[in-house]
Amino acid sequence: MIASPFEETPTPRPMRVRRARVLLVEDEALIALTLKMMLEIDMGLEVVGPIARLDEAIEAAKTEPLDLALLDVAIIGGEVYPVANILQERNVPIIFHTGHGLKEDLTAFYRCSEVYSKPTDDAVLRNAMTRMIAGPAAGTG
Repeated sequence: MIASPFEETPTPRPMRVRRARVLLVEDEALIALTLKMMLEIDMGLEVVGPIARLDEAIEAAKTEPLDLALLDVAIIGGEVYPVANILQERNVPIIFHTGHGLKEDLTAFYRCSEVYSKPTDDAVLRNAMTRMIAGPAAGTG
């Protein structure tokens, strides 16, 4: 059957592209807000957090769809390793942004991770996050 030129064709709906989701775990308020603004405004990412408490971070790591995590090691309630363990099981890449912990120990145990000492230049963090989100392990959590 030939379509009449007078029939209206439905207007295609614009596709919604899902923004990459980043879990932000940081208990220092100024650093947390600065990172959140960089992630959302500069990079166009969706931020889960900032989360300052270990119990809340564990829950988010278990339940949230995530493409990347940016974790401080020492937070309210303890060290962030239980969160990192959950994320590793889910194949979510991790960036440790910390003043604590040995880089070699963290990257040896957490295979999809990188470690940056505070303070880290924003451009360095942006580059690392962009690379890790685009990497082969990203998007499986």
